[in-house]
Amino acid sequence: MAAILFIAFFVFLVLGIPVGFVLALSSTAAILQADYPLTVISQRFFASLDSFPYMAIPLFMLAGSIMAHGGITRRIIDFSLSLVGGIRGALAHGVATSGIMLGGISGSGVADAAALGSIMVPEMKRRNYDLGFSAALVAASGSIGLIIPPSIALIIYGVSTNTSIGDLFLAGIIPGVLIGLLFLIYSYFVARHAKKIVDVFGDIPFLTGGSGLMTELGRKYRAASAPANIVESGTHGKAIVLAGSCSVATLRQVEAFQAAGGVSIKADPIRLADGSQTKEQIWQQIEDSREEAVLVYSSDRPEQVRKAQETVGNAAHVLERTMAWLAQNAEKNGFNRIIVAGGETSGAVTQALGYNAYLIGQSIAPGVPIMVPVENQKLRLVLKSGNFGQDDFFLRAIAMTRGEPA
Repeated sequence: MAAILFIAFFVFLVLGIPVGFVLALSSTAAILQADYPLTVISQRFFASLDSFPYMAIPLFMLAGSIMAHGGITRRIIDFSLSLVGGIRGALAHGVATSGIMLGGISGSGVADAAALGSIMVPEMKRRNYDLGFSAALVAASGSIGLIIPPSIALIIYGVSTNTSIGDLFLAGIIPGVLIGLLFLIYSYFVARHAKKIVDVFGDIPFLTGGSGLMTELGRKYRAASAPANIVESGTHGKAIVLAGSCSVATLRQVEAFQAAGGVSIKADPIRLADGSQTKEQIWQQIEDSREEAVLVYSSDRPEQVRKAQETVGNAAHVLERTMAWLAQNAEKNGFNRIIVAGGETSGAVTQALGYNAYLIGQSIAPGVPIMVPVENQKLRLVLKSGNFGQDDFFLRAIAMTRGEPA
């Protein structure tokens, strides 16, 4: 009988049958081989389900499903955040507090962790919490549901060992709440440590420790260098637009600028690499145009980008170095408005310009503000990643950095 049981179990498992059905089918095969009456099977099935405590498990699962689809989980999290919102590290405290509350409703640690993770991890990531810390805190807070009653794990343990489920529930309340409080204390000191690290080491040239330091670093440098009055978004002087992104949005923005009659110059990575085009020649074309705003772009269709990469190899590096030099040269020659499209291009330009702190002005598009270097408040810098901005983004940026409404 035992041999048939194990053989059938592994055969059904290898065939990919769900584990629950594997257990049922292998047990049935063993019973049939042992020549037990078939009525035993139905009796055993019924006896295993004829348990009042076990009936709580599917009902808890139903409660968790209702919470997820009815918005109750979101409301519990919002309520938790309203309780701890004024404390440093509020999102982390909100995760721990929500874990305690959800643990007292669903009875499932896995369900609690899934509910918290789907809502809180993206929000914590957006607020620059370290991703590893966020995931660990959500997983640990979800496990509180295994201890705080009603707990599915405690119900199964009580039924299996003939222990009073009521006593188990009473025994789990205080430890569960204490574990949640320890998570709150730990999260608070993690947030406090970021400030201590910045206070002690914030002036060294290189500092690492996760994105949790960024809030305190921002406060430190803002307090040290930000003036009392915020400058206007507009300024005087010429504008240069540097487009290194090949996104669909940037391609449309280049076409809109050209369609409006703007002067544009193509930076060709293949020609830059073989020397038939130089950054000095591009700069001479900019000066010869005598226009208020000039666009220099390397943006191109995917097939042309692939061709450039196959021909040059380091085409992106060649273009970023060229754009950075043009931005640096533009600033030296009185161009007070520099508009950049492309994440890597923006990084190369800001590194070349060398400014460390900025004031934030008006937004040209969602997520794309006008930036004013604290050290040079005549300059207006606009940095956008690939698919940000409307089709007329370049035209709007030129107008708004001039001080005109969009």
